[in-house]
Amino acid sequence: MPLDFHYSRRLFLKALIGLVIGPAPALARIAKSRAVVDRHSLLNACQVSEYRFVRSLQQARSAVSEIGKRPDGHLAVCGAMHAGGGQQFATGAPLIETRQFSKMLDLDETNGLITVQPGITWPKMLQWLADARSAWTFRQKQTGNDNLTIGGTLSANAHGQGLQFKPIIQDVESFQLLLPDGTHKICSRTENRELFGLVIGGYGNFGLITSVTLKLTKKLNYKRLAVQCAVSEIPKRYDDVVRKGAVYGDFQCSIDEASPGFLRDGIFSAYFPIEVSVPLSALTPMRDDQWISLVQLAHQDKTAAFKVFSDRILATSGSVDSAEYWQSSRYVDGYHAIVDQRLMRAPGSEVLTETYVPLKDVHAFMEDVRKDALANKVNIIYSTIRFIERDDESFLPWARALSACIIFNIHTELDDESSARTADTCRRLIDYAIKYGGRYYLTYHRFATKEQVLACYPEFPEFLRLKRKYDPKRVFRSDWYSHYEKMFGE
Repeated sequence: MPLDFHYSRRLFLKALIGLVIGPAPALARIAKSRAVVDRHSLLNACQVSEYRFVRSLQQARSAVSEIGKRPDGHLAVCGAMHAGGGQQFATGAPLIETRQFSKMLDLDETNGLITVQPGITWPKMLQWLADARSAWTFRQKQTGNDNLTIGGTLSANAHGQGLQFKPIIQDVESFQLLLPDGTHKICSRTENRELFGLVIGGYGNFGLITSVTLKLTKKLNYKRLAVQCAVSEIPKRYDDVVRKGAVYGDFQCSIDEASPGFLRDGIFSAYFPIEVSVPLSALTPMRDDQWISLVQLAHQDKTAAFKVFSDRILATSGSVDSAEYWQSSRYVDGYHAIVDQRLMRAPGSEVLTETYVPLKDVHAFMEDVRKDALANKVNIIYSTIRFIERDDESFLPWARALSACIIFNIHTELDDESSARTADTCRRLIDYAIKYGGRYYLTYHRFATKEQVLACYPEFPEFLRLKRKYDPKRVFRSDWYSHYEKMFGE
């Protein structure tokens, strides 16, 4: 399968400069043609025809209406730009950025509901709750990076570290959606229900989310208990900690391919609610420079890197802190350029891929991946296993049953040959998941074959048909959408 992304070194460098320096000042409402790239894989560099900031519903409605009336009027919407599949960009088309569309709109302290605009990031929402001295907090957020937008989290139907949670759709009370024709609709389980399921996990294809009402949870503190164990023990340990009342948990896999424990051993952490009278532990969050140094070590010496990482986790076993602290995820934008410079290596990145298999099959699946990684010299920089309950509400559900969520960060140099090898690796991982009745996450790349897409998402052709129903002129038309439109034909 040929790759459908191409970039020149000059275009990539222009996009990377834009990534490092960030967006133009707020006063610059519209910038002309600009190179952009997703902030993690760095494999979706493209030129957009204009870069437009929206900070209000009025500006969003005006932008969608004006662009949609053009003869070739289509656009894409972006937030923090971390999705790796090209769903936030449309080559040669206007790009609407929502990060300044980020006000807090309402807090229902009685019922634990918060309403926010789509461009707000999770830390900003959390700070607002803290400033309001609210008794509530978020129940889950996406892992790996804190500074993603609420709108982006909904668009990917992301998940967190919950042991018995569905994806984020479970925590959404309602949202408001600006449709391509300029109409504005409330979407919930009782109002415009079809759109509710299409938009959450619909990758920005049906309109622009203008506000989100999330269901919150009461603030609690949690004790982390962490143990070294084997992947084969995960199903039993999962059942055991759930029975004992754990709410959150995950498994960090050994990435040391020189060790017999490569993708077989790791650290299982579970988080238990604790009495408020128990004092918080004196924990020190990892600094940016420490995080970058650890990532650098994972590129140089995986034995040492995993020891540093696992020792840090085990040292905090028994510690108590808030759910927000335990769910936080350090991430430094542009980190790979720093690592590459220090190691004097060619420009690279890590491509994320996420697969799902029934919990009982996680060991067999990981054995398949382990053999493949060793045979094909796949450079896995990071791997973790999380858990998800069945999603019965979104139209493109990636969680069809209680599953293990297996995440891989695969080192990839930014050249066609290396990217093609990573694409082949991701397709093999998808095949291993399908072997056990599993699936993969559409968010991180578009390497899957048509057969793989249909095996994991048999409703995909109907998803494209409904896209045309709600957006017949395809005003919202990202590179992600164009790829699948071409794959499945008109």
